[in-house]
Amino acid sequence: MTTRLLLQLLLAASDLTGYPVPEVMPHVAIVAPEVMPCACKGAYEGGTLWVSGDLDLAKPFARSVLLHELVHHLQEQAAGAPRGQTMRVRFEREAVEAQNRYLALQGSGQRAAVAVRDE
Repeated sequence: MTTRLLLQLLLAASDLTGYPVPEVMPHVAIVAPEVMPCACKGAYEGGTLWVSGDLDLAKPFARSVLLHELVHHLQEQAAGAPRGQTMRVRFEREAVEAQNRYLALQGSGQRAAVAVRDE
């Protein structure tokens, strides 16, 4: 993944959500699928953006996954880590909405769905 792609998607995430561009970039960890913190292609936890190494960032849906996780970074930078299930669900829905708007702007017919894990 290039820094240019990360910055482009961060700016797009900011434009789609209205959150300001943060001064702090997330740490990006590209890891093998079996090392991911969940059964997913992307995740965000405490300043680290986890990306599955088998995610093909040449494809719009894969880039939308990265954008989704960058929205979580913007949310955390603006409002702090989510406190409680209600806030986690709100953050997740907001990230999926931004992801789907990005996909629509890319001309993709694919859409993401809200998935909130219980902790």
